[in-house]
Amino acid sequence: MSNETFIVSKLSDPETRVVIRIFKSKASDFETEARIFRHMGSTGMGPREIELTDIYRVEECINGRPLTFFELSSPLVQQKMM
Repeated sequence: MSNETFIVSKLSDPETRVVIRIFKSKASDFETEARIFRHMGSTGMGPREIELTDIYRVEECINGRPLTFFELSSPLVQQKMM
């Protein structure tokens, strides 16, 4: 879990962005959550982890939008997520 999330870029390269998540309260099993996040990023199913500490995580920023409830319930979309 993260309580603060920031999308940042360098002034010299505004197109390259990363997400910084500041952890104010951790998930009940922080190590398992971190392992799952790292695995999903390495398989292309989520953003790549760039750095992780007990206080924050820096991850790849993926341009896009969240899926709607109707998109998530579509069998075609569900098949593509598997």
